[in-house]
Amino acid sequence: EGFTTALQLPEKVDLVCAEIIGAIASEENCIATIRDAQTRFLKEPNNPESYIPVGAQTFAAPVTYALHPVLAPPRFEKLKGMPLRLNCRDETLQLLAEPQMIEDIQFSSPSLPAPGAWKQNPWTFKVTSERLEA
Repeated sequence: EGFTTALQLPEKVDLVCAEIIGAIASEENCIATIRDAQTRFLKEPNNPESYIPVGAQTFAAPVTYALHPVLAPPRFEKLKGMPLRLNCRDETLQLLAEPQMIEDIQFSSPSLPAPGAWKQNPWTFKVTSERLEA
């Protein structure tokens, strides 16, 4: 129990099993954690079979929320400007554009970015009048 960065192993291992993926795949610092595991723990760090899971993807889309009036102050002021995340199975949510993959993190990739080097690509969502009227 604890941080893997504080862990020492007597020898390298065949498999890393990780549960460090948030609602946004990278939000729990999985890239830095996996890079550390690649360097210190794995016999074959570039082999996809060395990881459970092999990686993670995050998809996102702009939505309209039928119950948005309940988000008015004071109820959600505690978000302090942070994004609100809602259950994608909520039928009061309607997509305003097609979902897009915003992250594709493959743990065996030799090109996982170094700490502080990860750059987010810009996204563009096409919102049509048909979606707004739905």
